[in-house]
Amino acid sequence: MKKIVVVISLILSATMSYAADVGCSRVYVGTIHIDKDVGLRWVVVKASPTSTSGSRVQYFQNDLAESTTYWSPDAKKEALSVLMAAKAMSHPVDISTSSSGDCETGLSHSLTSVNMSGYL
Repeated sequence: MKKIVVVISLILSATMSYAADVGCSRVYVGTIHIDKDVGLRWVVVKASPTSTSGSRVQYFQNDLAESTTYWSPDAKKEALSVLMAAKAMSHPVDISTSSSGDCETGLSHSLTSVNMSGYL
């Protein structure tokens, strides 16, 4: 019985830390997806530059989102430059989304801003 309680506790703590690790502040850039039809489509944000789990996809233009923010071609190019520089340097970025709380990621929200601050 004690082993079951320990296993459940470990699973719950891992799930809670996953939720806390990937928000909108000081996230790292993972995969950047560019589609031939829309250009920059989505980016994976993760808790650390070496993280292989606990990552989330964030869409630039998501037709499934309740309030889709469409990026101009020039704005997408500028965002791509910031994302590529941050990824190459393993530098954290701050993102904002179309959610009311400004920090929800995933299918129901679109990315509204990308910021690479001076912190490491």
